[in-house]
Amino acid sequence: DQAAGTFASIPSSFPQTQYVHEAELQAGRTYFLLDNMPEARRWLTHAYQSGGQPRRESLHLIAQCLMRSQSQEDLERAATFAAGAANEVQDDPSLVALLLLDQADALYAIPARRAEAERLYQTLGTRFPNEGIAAQSMYKAVFSAFQRKSPDDVLTAAQLFLDTYGSHELASDVLYLAAEGEMLRKRPDSAENYLRQAIQKGANSPNIPLWKVRLAIAYNAQGKSEDVVDL
Repeated sequence: DQAAGTFASIPSSFPQTQYVHEAELQAGRTYFLLDNMPEARRWLTHAYQSGGQPRRESLHLIAQCLMRSQSQEDLERAATFAAGAANEVQDDPSLVALLLLDQADALYAIPARRAEAERLYQTLGTRFPNEGIAAQSMYKAVFSAFQRKSPDDVLTAAQLFLDTYGSHELASDVLYLAAEGEMLRKRPDSAENYLRQAIQKGANSPNIPLWKVRLAIAYNAQGKSEDVVDL
């Protein structure tokens, strides 16, 4: 609180200093870390209105502040804000990717708009493959489709992930979700194939016991009782 108060006091105590807008940004960032969203939004808005680098650095935090309330109105505002902000900073791919993730996360938090979020997660993953958040974003598309119990979307998103990030540490989890998609389709043979790959690729995963249970269910659905015994 003391650090945030110090930053917040600079604009009024030293209005002529060149660091006014930087102080506003730091006040907003510090209040955000303290989970004081009203003050965070207040000071980040000042930084945003100032233009320049403080404006750029405030964009992601403002979107995050809006999402913290979890009200549908603020989630809608966060998605709209992040989309507009991403268009504003096209010269910075990393920031664009981060803002698109904010937009997708805000839409994901609105159950009726999760399909839109999935498309954004996929767009981010394919458009910015070199960004650290890209694979996680595409995984979110697969998981969201699984939550919606939409097997076609699960399998489409899973295949896109595997084509793009087949060697990523999340690949085994995606293979498992693809298997669940096939189980929803009543295709235990295809589910078996995905589960075998998941178990092989994610040999050290803590999820192996679950995957083996699901593999046993896939075997049973095909009448492969001997294979169940061998697990």
